[in-house]
Amino acid sequence: MDNEIELKNIRNILNENDNIEFLGIKLNKNISIRAFGNKNYYIIGNDYEDEIGINIETLELYTLSNKTFYLNNSFDKFIKCVKYFMENLNLEEDYIEDERHKQIKEIQKGIQKIDETALSNENNWWSLIIEQADDGIL
Repeated sequence: MDNEIELKNIRNILNENDNIEFLGIKLNKNISIRAFGNKNYYIIGNDYEDEIGINIETLELYTLSNKTFYLNNSFDKFIKCVKYFMENLNLEEDYIEDERHKQIKEIQKGIQKIDETALSNENNWWSLIIEQADDGIL
């Protein structure tokens, strides 16, 4: 697909979801292009101090810092996973641990339905988020 068409699609998704606040993620409408390693990325936001980039060739999302973490295989699926997680996670402090584990298993299944690659590796960003939520760290 043409890069201009993809950039337009990315901008549309950003405009439709610019109010999303999830953990340390902040989306940015001012897209820039940055080389990281031997690949180029559209920089669409930050995850705390790390940049969030869309690989220009594959359109997969990564966090970019001294180490890259795979997020999702498309920006649209990333947004769907974030919304699903936010809608289904109960952050009450007095939440019973067994209930939290059941809830996280359901969230994990839902994320896998949205994007089967998101949890395909234990070092993927979503795998780490699920682990932290299951441990009660989030």
